[in-house]
Amino acid sequence: MAGPPPHNLAVPMTSFIGRAREIAQIKGFLSRTRLVTLTGAGGVGKTRLALRVTAQALEDFCDGVWVVDLARPIFNGRCSGT
Repeated sequence: MAGPPPHNLAVPMTSFIGRAREIAQIKGFLSRTRLVTLTGAGGVGKTRLALRVTAQALEDFCDGVWVVDLARPIFNGRCSGT
């Protein structure tokens, strides 16, 4: 049996409660397209929601799941600040 698909997901430090409707909707989007963008006001939990969905969907993507933080600019293939 192979191990879990590759990913760059961090281990959550706190529990995640609620948002079942949003999780189901985003999973539906992921079943039809490779890229999903979440938008909204700062501080409403977009990143937490995205990480929760990707963790739950990990087994659905045999090539892995990768989160790209677009808030950190990438220059010459490297994220700034690294």
